[in-house]
Amino acid sequence: MLHPQIRDMFILASSNVFVKHIELFTSGRFPTEHLQSLAEVRPKLGVVFNLNEERDYTQSALEETMGSLRFIVDSGIPVTLSYTIYRPDFSPEGHIRVLMDYGIHKLRWSLASSGFFGSNASLQPKKQTDFGKALSSFLLSCADLCIETHVDCVLPPCLFDAETLGHLQWINPGFGKSRNVGICHPAIDVGPDLEVWRCFGRTDIRGRLKDFENLDVLTEFLARQDEQLRWSTMKGECLNCDAAKRHFCQGGCLGTRRVGGDSSEGQGRLALENDSLVFSGTELPSQMCDRLFKMVVSGDNLKFLAHWGDLRNHPCLTAYPGRIVLDALAAEIRHERGAALRFWRMALPSLTEEKRQWVVERISELARSIG
Repeated sequence: MLHPQIRDMFILASSNVFVKHIELFTSGRFPTEHLQSLAEVRPKLGVVFNLNEERDYTQSALEETMGSLRFIVDSGIPVTLSYTIYRPDFSPEGHIRVLMDYGIHKLRWSLASSGFFGSNASLQPKKQTDFGKALSSFLLSCADLCIETHVDCVLPPCLFDAETLGHLQWINPGFGKSRNVGICHPAIDVGPDLEVWRCFGRTDIRGRLKDFENLDVLTEFLARQDEQLRWSTMKGECLNCDAAKRHFCQGGCLGTRRVGGDSSEGQGRLALENDSLVFSGTELPSQMCDRLFKMVVSGDNLKFLAHWGDLRNHPCLTAYPGRIVLDALAAEIRHERGAALRFWRMALPSLTEEKRQWVVERISELARSIG
């Protein structure tokens, strides 16, 4: 379902000269008045239209969905069909038929993953099985029909034998160059409250958009979390795989990984409770930093140093901008003025204007004390 104010959002975005393209991801089931709003911003708009297999719909739902797709295509809006495979016995014939009947030449597809909280249907295929053969047959059929296919979420290359993998890369150069074959990268989702998280599969790795100076800083923060998960949590047969040893494959979706074992919901988010460390399903890195900062403000320096010594290298805080501020405070408390000055200067670019002025004053005071 589209947001009730989607038309206003489209108009606002399309009127901004810095916005070059708007991509709408939809399942196609929304009020007819929203369809017209799509046509109004057609020059900048592209639609990724997610379509399930026919057996997943009631007849009325299927008619509504296909009617929306027809309207979008007839409006001249570029469409990429999206297909999430979550059954071993998947049947792609219907999608191929829709692509041909509607004149759509791009297909975005992925294998469903359970994600961090494991509440949705998922698929965990094994290497070089009948499923892999069926998948390669589907992709080769698309290539024969000049349909450009792009994998959306990470795809373990071991699903195919070497000959098939090479064939897929030959007939579809985009397949071999995909950022998501073997290794995936942060998608970066932004919520209405400007909270950001890595992707659908890792909603636990998150922060506040305003805490990051720019996209590069945010991407670096998320990428650091990936590195903690990607190689240290690999299990089973993947551990001895040549592709993993060469860091060509991460062993599938990161959504189900746990640092330090299979813990419960919320692993990776820390909280302080009484004077001990516990795991929490709600604590975010930004909230952690805020709570530690308040210890300093309240004068509880020893408690702050004890907790920060334990937490500063934890995966959920590595590369988080607020971490440098806490490093600076810890250095000041330990009377390491040179180190504190260095950390404050490092922190400046990632701070808001309000916090920046406060830090500038701290830097000036420290510089004077050092002489």
